[in-house]
Amino acid sequence: MTETGKFIFKLIVLILPSIVVLCTLYTGPKGGGVGGGSYDLSELVYSGLLTVFIFGWNIWVLAALLMAKTPAAKLNNQILLAMGILALIAVATWFFKQLS
Repeated sequence: MTETGKFIFKLIVLILPSIVVLCTLYTGPKGGGVGGGSYDLSELVYSGLLTVFIFGWNIWVLAALLMAKTPAAKLNNQILLAMGILALIAVATWFFKQLS
């Protein structure tokens, strides 16, 4: 696989689960709450899972960066790691907002 193909594959692995989670939360029908309190914890759960997933993705890209042999691979992984860190900050902010 070429460096561009690896870059696109890693980017898809980051973006696709995020889109699935957001579509699950915000485009589907809203169900009624179960029980007397009617608490909806779906945003808390999904944002927590997405935070853990993106953290793991960043570890994967960091390992790929450390093992990269060519300058193009290093550059691509640096770009991906920067994007992953920005995504992690955004999702972690969303998660911590749900905790309050």
